[in-house]
Amino acid sequence: MHHTPLTNIGSRSYRDPAVQLAVLHRITKQLAERSTSSAVEVDVTAELHDVFDARYVAIYRSQPDGTLLRSALAGDSSDAPSERIDGESSNLHSSPSIPEGSLALAGLREVFGGQTLLAPISHHGEKVGIVVVNATATTDPLDSHDAKFLDLVVRIVAPHLFYLDSREGDRSAALTDSITGLGNRRAFEERLGEELARSNRSGQQVALLVCAIDASGRQAPDPGDDALRTVVDALKQSVRLSDPAFRTGERQLSALLTRSGVEGALVVAKRLMAAVDGLTGVAGQLLTLSIGVAALKAGVKHTPLDLAAVALTRKAEDALHSAMASGGKRTVSAESLR
Repeated sequence: MHHTPLTNIGSRSYRDPAVQLAVLHRITKQLAERSTSSAVEVDVTAELHDVFDARYVAIYRSQPDGTLLRSALAGDSSDAPSERIDGESSNLHSSPSIPEGSLALAGLREVFGGQTLLAPISHHGEKVGIVVVNATATTDPLDSHDAKFLDLVVRIVAPHLFYLDSREGDRSAALTDSITGLGNRRAFEERLGEELARSNRSGQQVALLVCAIDASGRQAPDPGDDALRTVVDALKQSVRLSDPAFRTGERQLSALLTRSGVEGALVVAKRLMAAVDGLTGVAGQLLTLSIGVAALKAGVKHTPLDLAAVALTRKAEDALHSAMASGGKRTVSAESLR
C-alpha cells in the first residue's frame, strides 16, 4: 500500500508535533483495520518509507537459529541486505552502540550501510526483531530526533504485532496435528476449499491421495506414533513441496496434489508404496499401505464448493476403503469403482 508522503527527510517537517500526531493517528487506524501481523508490517514499512523519504525500510524477525529473516520491505530492495542475516555476528541485539530504547545505529553500517536507524521490536522485555530505516538517498543526516520519532512509532506498533503473532500462533496450533506436525482434518478441509476455488479460476486439476497404514489382523499391535511419523516422512518425500499433506484420521494421511489428475496421483501413490516398502513398526511389524486416489475433472466449474469438496473427499476415501477391503498393500482409483 503506497501513501502520499506527509513529509520528507530533507525538511524534517515530521518533527513538527502536529505532523507527528497525524502520522501516528494514521498508523493507529491502520492497526485497528489489520487482522494479521504481516499486513501490519506491510503498512508500517510503507508509512515509514514515505515519512522518512527513505531508500528502504525493512522489518527483520528473529528466528530460532539466531538469524534475522526479513518479513517486510518498502523501497529499493537492491540496496537492502539479504533476506536472512546473522543476528549474532552483526550484533543486532547486543551492540554497545544501541542502548536499550535507543535507535542510533552507528556500529552497524557494515551490515546496512549509510545512514541507518534501528528500532528493536520488543514488548515486556522480549525482542522479536528490528525495524531498519536506511536513508542513504539523502544528504541531510539522521540524528537523535529522528530516532526518537521512530522509537515512538515502533512502541505503538509492537504490542499489536505481539498480539497478532499470539493469535496466529493459537490458530496454527488449532490446525496442527500434535503427533505428526501435519495439518489436521480442519486444516485439510480449509485448504481443500481454497484449492477448489483456485481450480475454478484457473481450470487446473486437483487430485486427492488418501492413505492408511494397514492392520495386519485383530491381534496385531497398533503400529504406533513412530510408525505414523515414518510414513509421514515417506509421504513428504513422495509429493512435491507445493503439495500439502495432512493427518485426516487415526492411521490416515491425505495429500492434495495440485495441478494433477488421476494419472499423476497414481504416480505419487507408486512412489509412496516404494518409499514405505521394507519399513517396520512396533515389534518389527512390516508397514504396508492402502491408498485411494480421486481427482476433479479439468476445466469444469465445481459449485457449490462445499459440496464439491465433500464429493472429492468421499470418492478418495471410498477408494481407500476398497483397497483396504481387498487385503491392503494396494492402490485403488475412484474411477475404477464406477
